[in-house]
Amino acid sequence: MPRAHIIRTLFSQHTQCLAIVARGFVVRAGLAYHVLPQRGFAELVFVAAREEDRAKGYAAFLMRELRWRLRVQTPKMDAILAYADNGARGWFTRQGFGEVTLPHERWAGYIRDYDGAQLVQTYVHAFGEEVFEKNHRGEVITVQGVPRCKLPLEAGAEQWIVQTQHYAVRTEMYKRRPATGLVYSGLTFRPGEVKDPESIPGLAGRGLARHMYCAPQMPRVQRLRRLLMLLVDTMKADAASEPFLHPVDVSIAPGYNDLITEPMDLGTLQANVRAGVYDPVGQGVKAFISDATRIFDNCRAYNGDCSLYTVKAERLRRKLEKAVEKWKHIVCEVEEKTFIDVQMYR
Repeated sequence: MPRAHIIRTLFSQHTQCLAIVARGFVVRAGLAYHVLPQRGFAELVFVAAREEDRAKGYAAFLMRELRWRLRVQTPKMDAILAYADNGARGWFTRQGFGEVTLPHERWAGYIRDYDGAQLVQTYVHAFGEEVFEKNHRGEVITVQGVPRCKLPLEAGAEQWIVQTQHYAVRTEMYKRRPATGLVYSGLTFRPGEVKDPESIPGLAGRGLARHMYCAPQMPRVQRLRRLLMLLVDTMKADAASEPFLHPVDVSIAPGYNDLITEPMDLGTLQANVRAGVYDPVGQGVKAFISDATRIFDNCRAYNGDCSLYTVKAERLRRKLEKAVEKWKHIVCEVEEKTFIDVQMYR
């Protein structure tokens, strides 16, 4: 095709063009066509793709887009004519082009003749197309193992069916549309808590599942140690914990070993957690709270009820009780749904 003719065709007011433009404004493929609604057909002037993109199906995609546009813009049009050269005969055959059946008087004198090319015809609708849709490699396209058929329907019938399908889809989408304009109250989260989406107003029924976004749960021992270390750090962060950070110095506390048979302090408690003393099933949080409570009981037994040390010990006891109550949902998880009541150790 002469270069000057291509330029005149592209910039003609009667020619419409489709193109696939990639990033960087690189044209991958293009298609030009001329619509003659009074004659009942459209002329495919030319279709071209870059050398490296010819096996990617861009031209076939443009051809499907052309058919769709003609169905919408000119419902009564039923034929597409094109001149296929010898090098592109196979591609035109795969797109459903074949022998011209349109009456000669309808197209003669309205399209340009080309040397070394053959006039072929296809239908805007399913006439003349293959029974099953195929890709650019000739492979049958399937949906869940079922070949996608091309039904040979009349132009008006196919348009009516498509419109009916669109109406049904829009109606169903309207019924299933998410509620808009609704404002839900805020959520309250406890530390470490992850809520199930199905229990959250506004998210329920949206197809979300907790396992889709939650990380795999840590092993019980690892979760238990993190919880116990958190309880120890909570007590050590209080200013009242200073007398209980290390074992009692018997040089400044005469008779302590004679009165207290099982000494305990926060440093020893933390070392036990790191050593895995509370890891076995049956120990866990219950054994940890028993050892922590021994710190407060030993202080009261040695110093009496009115001592400043006893006041600090009771302050730490309340601190521990509040921490266990705050994270009781984690306690229930690591202790197999058995909640530990700190009051029972008083």
